[in-house]
Amino acid sequence: NYERERYFTLGDSVRVADSVINTRLGGINFLDVIVSAPEPGGLMRPEVMSAIAELRASMATLPHVVKVGGIDEYISLMHSVLQGAPVGTLPTNKRAPGQYMFLYEAAGAPDDFKQEIDYPYSNALLRAQMSTDRFSDAAPTVAALETMLSTWSSSHDLEAKVSGRVAVNDGWMSQLANNHFRGLGMATLLVFLTALAVFRSPAYAALAMMPLMVGVLAVYASMGAFGIDIAPATSMTAAIATGLGVDFGIHLISHLRKQLSAGASLTAALQGDYVLVARACFYSAVALGIALAVICISSAPPLRWFGFLVSVGAFGSLVGALVIVPGVLAITTLFTSRRLQHA
Repeated sequence: NYERERYFTLGDSVRVADSVINTRLGGINFLDVIVSAPEPGGLMRPEVMSAIAELRASMATLPHVVKVGGIDEYISLMHSVLQGAPVGTLPTNKRAPGQYMFLYEAAGAPDDFKQEIDYPYSNALLRAQMSTDRFSDAAPTVAALETMLSTWSSSHDLEAKVSGRVAVNDGWMSQLANNHFRGLGMATLLVFLTALAVFRSPAYAALAMMPLMVGVLAVYASMGAFGIDIAPATSMTAAIATGLGVDFGIHLISHLRKQLSAGASLTAALQGDYVLVARACFYSAVALGIALAVICISSAPPLRWFGFLVSVGAFGSLVGALVIVPGVLAITTLFTSRRLQHA
């Protein structure tokens, strides 16, 4: 859930300035629409200006939109000043829009309207100011605008496309949202296939997956507990946790399987050398977790989130390896012995 201001600390001068400017100007998160005519000068017609004004009014009704500006506002103002027409009305004379623009350019700077319309008068910009760029808030607005533009374009034989930073953020964040769990699933599958190749047993491979699943669960639980969104900086942490967590399971299960294959009981297998292997996994996880947690001292919030979550994943995987794996083996052994006793 991307939001630009959260990438800076609360007291950061950039975030403070951004907040003040947003408040004073009514929003500086821009959602733009490019309106294009099929031929040069195609926008300088009264019916086109009326259609643009209609579109601008519709855009202003969208959620979180504070203000929408466009070239029709300036044409309306010139029409009111030069003809004494009521404020907000547009000219109906066929050549009036083009004549107004020519008159202004003859007296003023030719590039005064370069942000609103190009020189051939075939492309115009409508700029909506939004009060937020938070993905979960902006995404419905962008979707509604795209539907609106599709209907408007077909009705007026003009082309209107969404642009602007909010739309760009929506595009790549939508891809992230759609592919996040797909990527995590692919990473988990590849780790499982690796464990399967190592142990040549689906049961042991599944058992080796438990530490990393606990680590992944710990990552998402921490995100929920501390209000950390799935954003570009945090979207990869769960997948990284899968790679960190499988090591502990492989080491412990390899030792246990070797002992059990030699005829040792589960109780005996969990003692002796197993304690040494578990201790090595413990110190490895602690060293890894602390090293990753060092990133938390960064002044950039995204790096702090990343270091914290990956560290949590490492410690969660350790708990899964030292607690869950022996527990599952003990329960499985207990059920097996009871079934044999009642057979």
